[in-house]
Amino acid sequence: MAINLILEDNFIDKYNKYIESKRAIKRACINILKDICNRTDSKEINLEKLKKYCRDYGLGYPVFSYEDIYSTVNGFRLEGNKIVFEIEDSPSYNEDKVMTNEIIDLCEVIIKYEKEYTLGVVDYGDDE
Repeated sequence: MAINLILEDNFIDKYNKYIESKRAIKRACINILKDICNRTDSKEINLEKLKKYCRDYGLGYPVFSYEDIYSTVNGFRLEGNKIVFEIEDSPSYNEDKVMTNEIIDLCEVIIKYEKEYTLGVVDYGDDE
């Protein structure tokens, strides 16, 4: 039995909107990361203080898929107009390789962190 053409068209329409929404949220997250990089002269952000924050508050630490494993995100930098991530398994992991849900997870943690601290600018807690 064939799928009703109206149902199929409805699915295709909704699916296209879903894909465009995913692209829009990924662009928004990348723009957040670019803004953070532009706070520093080096255009680089080390996430060690964010890792400590995640441990202290019981938050999951962001990881990216890398080949068949997950790799911890150690930092990111702005190169030209692209974000390049330093992950546990690669010092130069391009933003285009990162899945949308992983970028969202990273930005969610950064937004929580930034309610108390400013990533890349203000020290976390009583670090030396």
